[in-house]
Amino acid sequence: MEPFALLGATASIAQILVYLAKTALSVREFCENVENAPRDFRRVLAKVLLLQSVLQDLQHQVGNCTDDDAIVPAHLRLVMEQAILQLMKSLQAVRSRCEKTDESELKRMGKRIKFVIREKQVISRLLRDVNDAEDTLSTIVTCLTTLPVFCAASKILKKHRLVLDLPRHNPSWFEITRLLVAHGASVHEVVDGRSLTTLNIVSDFIKPMTLEFFHLLKSQFYQDFDVAGAAGWSALVAALRSRDQTVPALGFLSENGVSLSRILPDGRTALHLASELVVDEVALAYVCDSCDAAYINRQDHAGWTPLHYALLPEFYGTTKRHFAKVRLLLERGSDPCIKAAGNPLLYIHPTLDQFDCFEQCRALSSDFCNSFVDTVRLAGKQLPSGWEEEIFFDAAEDLSA
Repeated sequence: MEPFALLGATASIAQILVYLAKTALSVREFCENVENAPRDFRRVLAKVLLLQSVLQDLQHQVGNCTDDDAIVPAHLRLVMEQAILQLMKSLQAVRSRCEKTDESELKRMGKRIKFVIREKQVISRLLRDVNDAEDTLSTIVTCLTTLPVFCAASKILKKHRLVLDLPRHNPSWFEITRLLVAHGASVHEVVDGRSLTTLNIVSDFIKPMTLEFFHLLKSQFYQDFDVAGAAGWSALVAALRSRDQTVPALGFLSENGVSLSRILPDGRTALHLASELVVDEVALAYVCDSCDAAYINRQDHAGWTPLHYALLPEFYGTTKRHFAKVRLLLERGSDPCIKAAGNPLLYIHPTLDQFDCFEQCRALSSDFCNSFVDTVRLAGKQLPSGWEEEIFFDAAEDLSA
């Protein structure tokens, strides 16, 4: 068979699959037609077929994705080409040193050609080349069953110094991950200092598969559920963002060594995170019940309490029931008068160096502030001194406008 002499630029995944199919056919024919053929070729045939299967399944699962670089990096595809070319050259060289048999006699006798060892040193060198190709293919299979797990679960975009970790919007991302693991992908590898649970795996546009993902990792004896990435992504954050799966996902984490009473380096707790990230009061109540009661008014390094964080999703309308989380925190003992400082990651108001929850709401909008005041009253809390007059003044201002 003619080797792939005209590979040119880096081949696409589809082209590599063609190369692998031709290579597998050539190696299989050699093993079948040469009696006592070196076992090296049978081993390398298994590697070629495995690589072919992994690529085919991966290509099938990603569906309409046309960006080969997003599935298999270009440098890895180039290594594949070189390994295949080396293997085919070695195979041709070994075949040229095999005993020739007349085709008509071969068909008539129905016997295989015997492998004839000539120039032992040359054959040994060629077989070493075959073994080198086999090692390369093994490394490629390992890479393909490690890197795509990260690619399947999340999409990390890097531009200059900015790194964006975006979740996959393809509903099949979990099936792709499961398939890769079934083909031997390791879930224990670390890429760019990150393990799998430090990826952003929850999309706002598709049903969360967080709990299934956690169970898949546990089936592979994954141990990093309590690890957080430099950007703050963690299994806990994924669980809190998982909407209807939040409570069972948190239960899973609690059973697998993740403490909901842990204090993060920036002073936040799981209750701070939950106040901002969960979509309903049911999940928030679960976190309240699972952590120290004193955390209800704990301030992080910027002075923010869980109640400060809970007001943000209320303002942006990302909760199921309006002000239900805020009321729960107030009924559990949150103090709306605790002062917080400006958070460098969150815009509140350019003139407010410190603010309580009333001032935070007023800086966001007067209508929002009025809704918060109503919630405070419903929770049985007293308004701070002077706030009745503030509300009346704001209302009069709105009417005059």
